[in-house]
Amino acid sequence: MTRVVDLAEDAAVARDFPSLRQAALSLATPQLRNVGTLGGNLCQRPRCWYYRDPQIVCRKKGGFNCFAYQGRNKYHAIFGGGSCFIVYPSDLAPALISLGAKATIGTAKGDKVVPLEQFYILPEVDVTRENVLAKGQFLKSVLVPAPKPGLKAAYVKLKERGTWDFALVSAAVSGVVKDGMIAEIAIVMGGVAPVPWRLKKAEDVLRGKSVSEALVRQAVDEALRDASPLRENGYKADLVFAALKEAVLAQAA
Repeated sequence: MTRVVDLAEDAAVARDFPSLRQAALSLATPQLRNVGTLGGNLCQRPRCWYYRDPQIVCRKKGGFNCFAYQGRNKYHAIFGGGSCFIVYPSDLAPALISLGAKATIGTAKGDKVVPLEQFYILPEVDVTRENVLAKGQFLKSVLVPAPKPGLKAAYVKLKERGTWDFALVSAAVSGVVKDGMIAEIAIVMGGVAPVPWRLKKAEDVLRGKSVSEALVRQAVDEALRDASPLRENGYKADLVFAALKEAVLAQAA
């Protein structure tokens, strides 16, 4: 499987998929990018401190409660939480999904291909898993389609520390702008949900219109109708606007 550093330094990736390169350069440290793989990044487990604590049996580990719901939840989900408020931590997945990537899954009966967006599952489907991989299956490869003429993409990551940190909120945007109008657009957020979170309502607001900060604000307001912030993570709603504004304006430039 491709190492993260290979994505970050590949000339073809930089030319055709700059948002993917931006995402690769944003994650971890140089040492980890040299040993970490694309597959490992896409299949990593959540960082929730309740899930990681060996003395806590949360719902994801077979218990009855998501302790983040009424506990410390500064870094947890504002979308799609339901029974478990983990956030999906990958930087690469939002960028890849916005570019229409597909995942090849190796099974005992042969390979199967699914859109990468469908590779991930919400807690309401199976709270113990984050993706569709069953026992004995593995992520074999990821295919990114050739970019359409005029396709532009951007990746923006907002984090607590200046470097070497996971995203509080990230935004991957790709699409086609014609005559100053957004003809096609895909928006995928990271750090806000148990899966890479597609903002389809925001896409609908933006599509067919001229890019402006006011329009992005309108799109985010529409998307946030589906948000359910917890006690300590309401700030993520503001970060969604900040990240998406920067990404959309960069993508449309």
